[in-house]
Amino acid sequence: IAIANHALVMVHAARAATGLGGDDARLPTRYVFDEGHHVFEAADSAFSAALSGEETHDLRRWILGPQGSGGPEGSLRGRARGLKARAGDLVAGDGPAERALDAALSAAHALPGDLWLARLAANQPVGPTETFLALVRAQVLARAAGRPGEEGYSLESALRPLIPGLEGAATRLERALRRLAEPLIDLARRLLARLDDEAADLDSATRTRLEAVARGLLRRGEGDIGAWRAMLTALPAETPAEFVDWLALARVDGREVDVGLQRHWIDPGVPFAVAVARPAHGVLLTSATLTDSTGDVETDWQAAEARTGARHLPGAMRASVPSPFDYPAQTRVIVVNDVR
Repeated sequence: IAIANHALVMVHAARAATGLGGDDARLPTRYVFDEGHHVFEAADSAFSAALSGEETHDLRRWILGPQGSGGPEGSLRGRARGLKARAGDLVAGDGPAERALDAALSAAHALPGDLWLARLAANQPVGPTETFLALVRAQVLARAAGRPGEEGYSLESALRPLIPGLEGAATRLERALRRLAEPLIDLARRLLARLDDEAADLDSATRTRLEAVARGLLRRGEGDIGAWRAMLTALPAETPAEFVDWLALARVDGREVDVGLQRHWIDPGVPFAVAVARPAHGVLLTSATLTDSTGDVETDWQAAEARTGARHLPGAMRASVPSPFDYPAQTRVIVVNDVR
């Protein structure tokens, strides 16, 4: 029995659903979701995508390490060392794999480096990603102009109509991301092929490293970058009917911290039903506050089924029991009145 929070379960299922989970794709067969009214928000977060400065900068650091992002590498270990430090010895002597690694390292320079926020604020972007983000920021600020009182808060704007230059920037960024995704995916496949070709000779530690690096490459190349490319490709046309796209500028205490293009499912219950509920042998969702309280029983249950994705599952069963807690008799209200 594994006990986890909603977010971890959703991310685990999302990776498995896209075939990027590797050994992690062995999902549980039965779930109990306590506080089931949080399932909607957890699914919304896990199955969404954000093509933002923070996300793309994180990818650059994942590939190039802090040194490649403008910071000192020092004595950092693990993922902070960059892809070459983590995987260089795994591809040594394999010409095509070494070339794929070099191509990925070169293509990653299209992603934002350190101080990207300052460059956007000064309207001095460097590279295709920062150029796209600068135009996204300009569109959000232009749409917010004339709305008093929002200067220090996060802002959002509709995606269309696009301001001049944004469509072209999206096209150039999609090409740059394709040039990055292709070697990442190629490198992952070569590492997985080595697992098969050298199965009899690999020690368990090397096998574990090969599997972990390959999964990470596929998760980034097919998962993250694949979602971003789909969003950029749809930019000049129409957002697919099942999604909603918008532009966002995030601020904390009046300071800009991120900007980018967001994509969410209109109904997060759809991916939850597909990735979590349908493959399972059984799913139970419990909550004291799941149904509405309109007084119409059928209407109240429909709200619960919409929030949990149960309406996308044939044969979902309902059950409601009264609380054993006698609120009028057992509740005490304490008012503290001796604190200044």
